[in-house]
Amino acid sequence: MNGLFITATDTEVGKTVITAGLTMAMRKEGVDVGVMKPFATGAMKNEIGLYSADARFIARATGLEMEDADTNPSLFQPPLAPLAAAESEGAEIDLEPVREAFDRLKSQHDFLLVEGIGGLRVPIKDDFYVLDLIAEFAFPALVVSRAGLGTINHTLLTLDALKSRGIPLTGVVLNASNEEMDISNRTNADMIERCSGEKVLLQVPFLKDVNVEDGITTGLAPFEGFASLARHLMGI
Repeated sequence: MNGLFITATDTEVGKTVITAGLTMAMRKEGVDVGVMKPFATGAMKNEIGLYSADARFIARATGLEMEDADTNPSLFQPPLAPLAAAESEGAEIDLEPVREAFDRLKSQHDFLLVEGIGGLRVPIKDDFYVLDLIAEFAFPALVVSRAGLGTINHTLLTLDALKSRGIPLTGVVLNASNEEMDISNRTNADMIERCSGEKVLLQVPFLKDVNVEDGITTGLAPFEGFASLARHLMGI
């Protein structure tokens, strides 16, 4: 395995936090790892141009350069699905630059992490979804899910969709994106494993000193679970 596609059951589930934490851990293990976010919407604008808050967060956490054309080949300001964001700006998404950027980054690094956008059925173009992008890139998928009530249904549907396309699965990460806990947190991991046959590789607690929009990354390093996940994925 020379790469991994990090997808999720929905938006705002924690893909960026997991991507950043995993990247940090892999780099500490001496792995030459690159990161790509092919599509980003809700992009910010400064004097240089558009940038992704997600990519900037990963850059601050890991020291990687994340604001070049290859790591973020498709950026839009409206906080919408890529297809809707492009149409609202009178644009049309061209997949070729994304494919070319992916090929370059894959050749430049020993391992490449690709962070998706939203869930599997988020439309990128007419009749082309995030699920199609994962299948085309041919990387195994890691699914990030919410930790609380409702995650079993969302996670099982996501896993079924990936399996229906023959996409290899590395497992599931349950991420607590807020401090609210409910009774389901004690049983969700077991239920997902029993119902899907897939492993919950990591349960991430709410990390207080982590905020993607504000670029706060200090809570990532103290959490040792990312190192365990990295070692598992690398087989060490």
